[in-house]
Amino acid sequence: MTWRNAEDMIIHGIDMMKVDQPGVAKKYEKKMRELIPFKDKWFIDPFGRNLNVKITDKRIVYGARSLEGGELQNEEADKNSNKYMRKLVVGKKNNLEPKKDKNGKVADGFHEIGQISVDSGQIGITDPCREDFDLTVDTNFGDGMYPVYEDWTDGKRMALVIPLSTDIHDFMVEEKRLLK
Repeated sequence: MTWRNAEDMIIHGIDMMKVDQPGVAKKYEKKMRELIPFKDKWFIDPFGRNLNVKITDKRIVYGARSLEGGELQNEEADKNSNKYMRKLVVGKKNNLEPKKDKNGKVADGFHEIGQISVDSGQIGITDPCREDFDLTVDTNFGDGMYPVYEDWTDGKRMALVIPLSTDIHDFMVEEKRLLK
């Protein structure tokens, strides 16, 4: 699997692929402290991950959001985020363009247009202006980067396709099977 869409991982000006590097980590922490308006209160992660975040004087505290919801930490994060934070918009991703011939016509077939980063083992599909998902699909594996393709026939875009099995995921499943 290649990471040629690394620019998709830049959120609020921070390259999330490099957040473990000291220089980027300092910028990330500074930005997180700017985005979270109060100390010692739980908020939904402004970087779009499935986390709750709390800023203290000494550090940033993270808590996993429960898929079932209802836990006190989730309830506090939801309430505080809705009340105090402006809706944070992640910049539009730079999608790949499908290949075109010299006349500008898209060739028939599948063309990768981007990737989806998955932390929760699910992909949610919705209109970007909505806060909830119209459709949630299990990935059958879990975390990772899933490619998104456009299917073109006779110069028309016919479908978007998100394969839930990729070479790296197939390899990891086979490796787990062999270890048993």
